[in-house]
Amino acid sequence: MWCKPDKALVYYDLPKGVSIKTAYAHPDDYVKDRSLLSVMGFEFNHDWSIKLTNQYRQASQNFDHIYAGNYCHLNGKLNNGKDCHHQGKLQFR
Repeated sequence: MWCKPDKALVYYDLPKGVSIKTAYAHPDDYVKDRSLLSVMGFEFNHDWSIKLTNQYRQASQNFDHIYAGNYCHLNGKLNNGKDCHHQGKLQFR
């Protein structure tokens, strides 16, 4: 499985006029997940059976998490009115 993660701020912290459907995935971001599953079983009779399950899983990812972030407006304020120092950029708690 290969997918592109979507990264977005919580909807109430988006800058004015930015859709809640907007996310900030970078073209090189990815999540790659590979697995191989093997199941072997034997039924002794109607009431008894044995099953052996093996799985190999390999996962890798490359993306930045944007959790608990805010947008610093050009006036140096967050949506909650607190001061911020990186106008026009994301700020993390």
